[in-house]
Order: sequence, then structure tokens, then C-alpha cells
Amino acid sequence: MLQNRRGLSIAWDGRLDNRDDIRLRLPADSGHASDPDLALASFDRWGTAGLRSLIGDWSLAIDDAGRRVLHLARDYMGARPLYYCAAEQGGSWSRDLGELVDRCGRQDALSDLFAARFMSLRPLPGITPYEGVHAVAPGTCVSIDAAGNETHLRFWTIAAGEIRYPDPAAYEEHLRALWREAVGARLRVDGTVWAEVSGGLDSSSVVCMADRLIRWGCVQAGGLRLVSHATLESPEGDERRFIAEVE
Repeated sequence: MLQNRRGLSIAWDGRLDNRDDIRLRLPADSGHASDPDLALASFDRWGTAGLRSLIGDWSLAIDDAGRRVLHLARDYMGARPLYYCAAEQGGSWSRDLGELVDRCGRQDALSDLFAARFMSLRPLPGITPYEGVHAVAPGTCVSIDAAGNETHLRFWTIAAGEIRYPDPAAYEEHLRALWREAVGARLRVDGTVWAEVSGGLDSSSVVCMADRLIRWGCVQAGGLRLVSHATLESPEGDERRFIAEVE
């Protein structure tokens, strides 16, 4: 847990991809360095609206001790899990569903709504298999006060836009630039990065771009190792020849 001078505390799980942009928006003398520092400073300065500016894979819990409110939020893709259980005494939360269910004594409180949605292939992002235990929906902040009252605020929605270039080749370069940025953001680590490759278009594109960025010295990571899973019993599912091409 990290605490600031106003008594706000944050528990952070994730990675920020736009650290420089956030630091430019904050006061020059703020001195914030780590990802949780920047996330807490954004929330402290702009409230829930500040969560929209946090780009990356993350989930967080912010405890406002002065107002006795707990804020739980996830990025718009919901890559990092976050669960909570609200009661009259306030709220409990965890990144681990099983741990939270045990702590709240909800092991036998199975959810009929979850079962019905699961069987009809219509899942809801905020429900879990246990009554009273919920998931924070992607792009949403759940605020729980001392009496256990919940407020849900969606802080992110997709903003449709339009980009027009006179030269069709510019679209390709724009896509490559976004791809470099997206892959490079995940290489902000010391040492070697491991990547799963199947030989398909998606994972192969990630691996090839990561390899190029590392070899060119454009990122912090110093090396790349690959791991793959192959189905040897089925000729149609054996993708080792494609994996070998990527290697």
C-alpha cells in the first residue's frame, strides 16, 4: 500500500503505458516516479475522471480514509482481475476470487444468475459464481462507503473517430507506429521477456516486433525467449512448422 499526504492509500496491480503523458499533466514539482504514484496522484487531482487517463493493464484499490470510501477500478480491457464483497460494515476486495470467497464465507452461496447467463452464453462482466461477490467491470469504478452502499461509475467509453490520409501507405505506417508503441510498452522490464507463440498471425506479429525493438535497443528489455504449446496427436493442429518459421 502506498499513501500520499492527504491520506489516500492505493493498492496497485498492473503497468502504466503512458507514464510520460501523465507526468506532464501533473505539477512539475510532484516528483512522482512509480506507476502507483502516478495513478494515485491522478485520482487525487481529478477524481474518478483521472482514471480515464491511465492507459495500460491495471486494477487498483484506493482507500479514502477521510471520507471512509473505498474505490475499486480496472482498466477498460479488464486485463487484471478485481473482486469485491460489500456488506454493512463496508467492503472487502481481492485479486483472487477464491481467497475472497473464503474470507467472506460465501463458498456455498452459488449464484443462479451466473449459472443462467453461463448456460445461455450471455455472461455479465460484474457477476461471479457466488452470490454477494462481484467483479469490478472493465472501465468502471465501484465506490463503497462505510455502510456498504455501492456507486458504479463508468469512466471509459470508446470514442469513435475518423482518420483520413491522402496517401493509402500512411495508414500502414500509422498502424505500424501504434503496433510498435503497444508492444514496446510491454517491454519496460530488466532482463529477459518470455512470450508465447503459436505460429499464428497475432502471436507471431507480437514476437517479431518485440525482437526487432530489443535488437535495435529501443526498449529496456535485454532479451526474448519463446514458449509454445503443440498438439502432436492432430496433424491439423500441429503448428510446429509455423512456430519454427517465427523462431
